[in-house]
Order: sequence, then C-alpha cells, then structure tokens
Amino acid sequence: MSELPNEPTAHDSGPNEPKPAAELRTPIFDAVVTAVRKGAEHARKEAEEAMPRLKAAAQDAAYWTAYGVVFAGVFQWTLVKTFTPEVVKKGCRDGVKAGRDAAEKWVEQMSHRHEPVTPPLLAAPATSVATDSTPPGAV
Repeated sequence: MSELPNEPTAHDSGPNEPKPAAELRTPIFDAVVTAVRKGAEHARKEAEEAMPRLKAAAQDAAYWTAYGVVFAGVFQWTLVKTFTPEVVKKGCRDGVKAGRDAAEKWVEQMSHRHEPVTPPLLAAPATSVATDSTPPGAV
C-alpha cells in the first residue's frame, strides 16, 4: 500500500502534525470540570450565608403563627363568655357533659370486646346436602 502525502503516519512526529482528538478534548474537559467545581463552591458559600436568614425567617413565621392562633382563640372565647346569655352557657355545659359521658360509655363497650365476631356462615359447618331436585318445603 502506498502512503498518501497528507496522511500522518506512525513514524511521523513533526511539530506541525495535528494532535490526536483525545489530546484536544483534555483542555475542554478540564475547563468544564473546573467550571463545575467553581459553581459548586460558589453555591455552597451562598447556601452557608443564606442558612441564618432562612432560620430567622422560619422562627419569625412560627412565632407569629402561634401568636395569631392564640390571640384569635382567646379573643373569641372572651367575647363569647362575656356576651352569651346564661341559659346558653348552661346548655353548652350540659351538652359537654352528655357528650363526654356517651364517649366514655362507648369506649368502655369497645374495650370489653376481646374476640372478633365470627359470621354465622363460617361458624357452623353444613350438616347435609340436598341430593334430590325437589325444592325445600315442597311436598
């Protein structure tokens, strides 16, 4: 086989020869890896700086949520307690007592049930099988 003049051969090693593709990719790959590392480091630093601010914001949100819930509850309770007629208050007290008694009775009944109820079809086996074609009750 004859060698073409423009093709590089294994024995050519001159300075003007084109570099193999693997050597060309190395600087590009290194640049991408360096960029990713710098980006990750920058993101880590930003996250570390943001954490105290996020923690403070979460604490403020928790505080104001608790404050608002308790304020609303106490405010409404005070208004209801102050402006509700005595007859309605007595009805509420009696309803609370009756509801508590009914719930306690139900819980006590449920706690005395130790065994699950077995359906009657599964409890008693069939004693006989009809062999003739006459319907039951027919004479």
